[in-house]
Amino acid sequence: MNVKLRLMSAGVLFFIGGQLITAQNTKPKKDTINQNIEEVVIVNLGYTKMKRENTTSDVASVKAADIESTPGATVQQALVGKLAGVDISFGSGQPGSSNFRVDIRGTSTINGSNTPLYVLDGVPISSSAFQLLDPNSFEEVGVIKDIATAAQYGASGGAGVVLLTSKKGRARQKALVTYTGQYGVSTRANDKVSLMNSNEWNSFRRRIGLNNPYTDLAYTDQDIANLSNINTNWKDLVFQNGTFNQHDFAVTGGSDTFNYFTQVGYLKQDGIIRQSDYERTSAMINLFAKPSDKFTLQFNNTFAYGDRNNVSSEGAINLNNPVVATYLAPPSDLPFLPNGQYNTGANRIGGNALQTINTRVGNRKELKLISSLTGTYQLFKNLNIRQFVGVDHTSYNSEGYTDPNTYLGTITTPGNSGALSRGNSQISSIINNTSVNYRNTFAEKHEFNATALYEYFFKTVRSFGYTGYGLNNLYYNSPAGTLVSATTLPSITGGKTNYHRLAFMGNVSYVYDGKYSFNGSVRRESASNFGTNNKWGTFFGVGGAWLLHKEDFMNSISFINELKPRVSYGEAGNPIDIELISPYQTSQYYASGTYAGATTLNPSVPGNDNYKWEVAKELNVGVDFAVWNNRISGSLSWYNRKTSDLYITYSLSGTTGFSSINNFNGGSMENKGYEANLNLTVVNTQNTSIKLFGNFSQVKNKITDLGGVTEFEQGTSIIRVGAPFGTHYINGWAGVDASNGQPLYYDVNGNLTNQFKDEDRTANYGSFKPEIFGGFGAELRYKNFTASANFRYKAKYFRFNNESYFLENANFAQYNLSTVMNTMWTTPGQVTEVQGYQFSRQFSSKDIEDASFLRLQEVRLNYHIDGKFLGFMNGIDIFAIGNNLYTWTKWTGLDPDDSNNIGTYEYPFSRTVTFGCKFNF
Repeated sequence: MNVKLRLMSAGVLFFIGGQLITAQNTKPKKDTINQNIEEVVIVNLGYTKMKRENTTSDVASVKAADIESTPGATVQQALVGKLAGVDISFGSGQPGSSNFRVDIRGTSTINGSNTPLYVLDGVPISSSAFQLLDPNSFEEVGVIKDIATAAQYGASGGAGVVLLTSKKGRARQKALVTYTGQYGVSTRANDKVSLMNSNEWNSFRRRIGLNNPYTDLAYTDQDIANLSNINTNWKDLVFQNGTFNQHDFAVTGGSDTFNYFTQVGYLKQDGIIRQSDYERTSAMINLFAKPSDKFTLQFNNTFAYGDRNNVSSEGAINLNNPVVATYLAPPSDLPFLPNGQYNTGANRIGGNALQTINTRVGNRKELKLISSLTGTYQLFKNLNIRQFVGVDHTSYNSEGYTDPNTYLGTITTPGNSGALSRGNSQISSIINNTSVNYRNTFAEKHEFNATALYEYFFKTVRSFGYTGYGLNNLYYNSPAGTLVSATTLPSITGGKTNYHRLAFMGNVSYVYDGKYSFNGSVRRESASNFGTNNKWGTFFGVGGAWLLHKEDFMNSISFINELKPRVSYGEAGNPIDIELISPYQTSQYYASGTYAGATTLNPSVPGNDNYKWEVAKELNVGVDFAVWNNRISGSLSWYNRKTSDLYITYSLSGTTGFSSINNFNGGSMENKGYEANLNLTVVNTQNTSIKLFGNFSQVKNKITDLGGVTEFEQGTSIIRVGAPFGTHYINGWAGVDASNGQPLYYDVNGNLTNQFKDEDRTANYGSFKPEIFGGFGAELRYKNFTASANFRYKAKYFRFNNESYFLENANFAQYNLSTVMNTMWTTPGQVTEVQGYQFSRQFSSKDIEDASFLRLQEVRLNYHIDGKFLGFMNGIDIFAIGNNLYTWTKWTGLDPDDSNNIGTYEYPFSRTVTFGCKFNF
């Protein structure tokens, strides 16, 4: 067998006389291996692993080198723009936030969950706790994009699967000790918002007939002059330069029968808003043992503890949100009184925010445990049995405190004397599966691999919380200070949710003559949330691939190194995550009520015995290629995904006692798309290499059925047959009438009108789901110096800017305004986009902005000092990393890229520059 050696992050894989041998950084003797060799790359497909050349799947992956040391708490921040077909957006730049969205090949649901299934070393894990996982502990992150492969996960795989592989031990190697440390600074990324100064703001208020807010009398020239001497920069008072430091210490090694990987990590990140920060301590212990020639054990353990201090009312149009206060606080307000106290009270937006930032407590402590044990026993030469059990546990303890002596405390109801809250939630799951695997090669041409598996999965979510009011300030942040009375009763929350899943799965792969590959799987599954009439479902996937470059007739085309067309088809269910969707959709709910002064229980939800999973069906066609000695390589894919039985709201006859049911399986939508990956090696010599890389994705979404209706509204969007999901639905803005300053609109037929009517809303303003996205970059290596840059982009991407609605609106002149308002219409004939203050501003397409962007996401510089030069070490890497460095966009709000369709003064993402070093002993 002729096999090319490839040094992978887990070691070297090579064959001698048909026997697989593993080694680490060890060069085989030249006389032991044939020089005519071929590359072997193993791909993780979830339940199985396979040689890359024999896969029929669409699986994208990122290796450890591209994940490690990225500034930020989550691995998703290291993946943005690097995987074709994977759109990642973040709803908050707050340290430790879990507010992010991952869409794999677009949106495939209306009211269901579009969150992919996350699996760490075989354990399905909660999607809400990624900030607790250290990205430096991952060997690889793979994403299953095609439904045919995701069908192995049944009703949980329809939105795609993210496979996380932790680092493992090193066989037959002395202990390798690695320390990585970095320190950096985070600053505010530039926004395009230009705010009025005191002179502009007070002059504008006088121009529209408002009084001096400090005297409640008409402005005088002297008032304007005096107030112009006060220009409070609220951004400097609220924002700061944050710091970032991270340390990881790892030891790995082993022998023929035992190996280990251990790692301890620490991260501390101060946010760019004062009093916001995140601290995480993590540990990983992965052990492998081989007690006998037939029996192996793998024991993986991840522990993490996080401590986060949050800002108030994040992401809400709320004056308690410090980001809102930064932009809306009047520039002529003073932050402090002459005695040094905060300048608080009604309409003192900035002073109230500063006091809240420095006195309020908003803390959450988080604990994470992921553990799994795998035992594999070889029954016969080609047959083994595998037992796997895994546990995922996350607990949160939250604490909130509003000081009764603050302005916010005095307006907190009930009681008008602050509030204190405590909460606890626990998310736990266990998975157990037993599998039998048969692998054999017949007549040197028939490679056959089959797996049969039984699996049980259980997940529970428990929560409890209370909020007390009317606090006695002598007790500070203690429950003992809570006043319990008829007018200040504490509020109590909590619940318990259970979910069970049982499945049988079979997986088969067959390769003929090393050229023709076939893969297939079928899964029969039952879940506790399915209706009584749909307790079981069947999911399957099939695929085929042709290694065309291995055919004899291709021998004359010497520049082609790889040419593999592939095709697959599969059916899977959209995921059911009980953290996001209730698993009790089949049940009739009851709610409390009153009758004749007595408490009653009344039916509130009708229940649905026909409730089932949403079904995703996909045809995937692609080709993998490499030419000119692999100097150019990549892949192209086209897919057509149809998702049916979507959850929609369905009207019921009044005779049922209910007006509608919210979980009716009746809608469908279609996603069609193209994906491309390209890698180009421009220069490759002993001392110098230049590489270019990029990916491109286009997904066209269309709703095809809504169960008997043609459309319904959803927030600022419309769900309409024939339109893409996320389509904005609003009145068309046509500018300002230069003769009188009146706003103009388009009616439903496209004609100009000065009347604003709801019936003139149209769906002509794009979708908040990007149609085009991707990334590209370059890497330069000269001797021991390496530099790389990564860009990412989104296009055909439109969002509602609710931030500009407040800043460019004369109706909100009690707040600071954008300098755009200086161009407001005042005289006949004036051409402007800002209407006269006499006319109320309405929500219109003026507030829909093109959020397309190009971002310089990351720049890395690295210098490697060889261990041979040092003598006592294996090597040192000195590096610098810049993240979120610059964004080119037409968006006028804080950040064009967001998990929300509306810009609402979210915690801004920061620009971070870190410096670090990595020591290998």
